[in-house]
Amino acid sequence: MNIDWDFNLLESLIQDRGDKVIHELAALCPACQADDPYASTVDLHGRPALIRTFYCPTCEGNGYIYRNPRQIIGLTTSINPGNVELTPDGIVSPGDAIFSPSLRAGEISIYDRITFCNASSADCSQIVMRGAATFADNKELKTNLEENEDRLNYIASCALWCEDQNGIIYQQGADYSFSGNRIVWINSPDVGTIYTIKYKAKIEWIAYSSSLDRFDNGRSLAPKIVLKKKHVHLAQRSRTSTPQERAAAAGSEVKII
Repeated sequence: MNIDWDFNLLESLIQDRGDKVIHELAALCPACQADDPYASTVDLHGRPALIRTFYCPTCEGNGYIYRNPRQIIGLTTSINPGNVELTPDGIVSPGDAIFSPSLRAGEISIYDRITFCNASSADCSQIVMRGAATFADNKELKTNLEENEDRLNYIASCALWCEDQNGIIYQQGADYSFSGNRIVWINSPDVGTIYTIKYKAKIEWIAYSSSLDRFDNGRSLAPKIVLKKKHVHLAQRSRTSTPQERAAAAGSEVKII
């Protein structure tokens, strides 16, 4: 008996059960990656040649620019110790995810960014030092933060809990607010105080492995994309936090596929 793929049924499953995400194409930053072709062969004062500029105004130190944002749909599977899989680059880690895009999604390549459109809890919580950006020698660094601001890993939508090392609890609205991926303090702990904050956010992921292309008799079944959470993969210095803001800065807009 000859059994074949029903591509319409497969696409219907993805459309019915998939997650809406915004995909952004990653490209090496042309402003700070000039040394990249020579990075493996050229030394600078006994160290490898510079690959990225830590405070590059174009890519904000990530080494990549993100362009051509598109809203697509795909199925997502979380990685846990019970379903760890091998990839061409090794073994994925618990906390990573596998993303299977729509058959109409188009190309998704390594280091591209995937932003989920629905907010969810951003891990257990995030540990932050109050005023770290302006604390001690950090005052000399360009952090893009004001004195009453701290950096968060993601674009927060609402707080679930905030408490410092002294057991003092802080309330959203009364003691602080969110602005993109920053917490803006109204009544803050002392500079240097450690606090934990748990919040909901639209989680951003990075395609950190080459896509696992799947074909059947020369027909594409769409790839599997291995994703790693952004805060694990990239530095956090951006103030243009959302795909919409990044698109506007590049003179484009988010397309719906």
